[in-house]
Amino acid sequence: MSSFCQYRSVQVNINQRLKEAINSQNMTIKAFSELVDIPYRSLQNYLREERDPNVDALSKICGKANVNLNWLLTGKGDMFVSKIENAALTSYEVDLIENFRKCDDKSQAAIMSALAILSKE
Repeated sequence: MSSFCQYRSVQVNINQRLKEAINSQNMTIKAFSELVDIPYRSLQNYLREERDPNVDALSKICGKANVNLNWLLTGKGDMFVSKIENAALTSYEVDLIENFRKCDDKSQAAIMSALAILSKE
């Protein structure tokens, strides 16, 4: 297979995976285009495979919609990256984690149960 054909095959898969990412968020194309700050028509062109997303578009899609770039390009890994992965921890959060790790399994389970209850309030 020529390198151009391999490139086209990868691009087609990117377009298909982009459709999956939008559908999995139950978003319209218009809402997604607004979220990622890409013109509606450009996004339609990507989804119809009339145009390939450029580096700037890929950056916006991955950065603003938390789409995993590796998944979008290759299909490997999780579809989305956690928002927590992208954010730096505060010193308070670091202290919480360090103290949590010092607890035994029973105490950690109790903490997780309490957090589950508190986060629902």
